[in-house]
Order: sequence, then C-alpha cells, then structure tokens
Amino acid sequence: MPKTSTTDHIPTRSHAQTPNAARLLKLSVVARQLGVSTITVRRRVRDGSLAHVRIRDRLYFTEADVQAFVARNHHGASSEPF
Repeated sequence: MPKTSTTDHIPTRSHAQTPNAARLLKLSVVARQLGVSTITVRRRVRDGSLAHVRIRDRLYFTEADVQAFVARNHHGASSEPF
C-alpha cells in the first residue's frame, strides 16, 4: 500500500490521544489505493459493500474498512481444482 501524505488522511480526535487510533482516509486516496475511480468508490458506498464515515457531505474511510473490503472481494487463485 502506498504511503499517504499528511493531507491524505484526517486525524480523528482520538488519534491525537492514542497512537493506534484509526485515521480517516479521503475518498480520492481510497480510489487511488484500489485502482478505481472515485465514482466506483461512491457506488460501493451506496450499495453498502464499503463501510465509510460521512462528515458533512464528505466521505472518509478507515484503513481497516478498506482492507476488509479488499479481503471480501479478493478473487485469487484457489488450491481447489476446477
């Protein structure tokens, strides 16, 4: 996963208090990480398959939620024969 700059995430209030607190990633960062458009990310939010946090009219995501989405949708090679 590519490193994010300080402007790519929004520290939560608890982030300042606890080093392991979740950081909120911007919509554009998640789209870039997944290799899709922001429209596609918005579609996954709308269909309920990608958890998010809405602050005013903006969408944010935790790294854990993005990783869980990827894990649920990963279609790699299986060890079972066809």
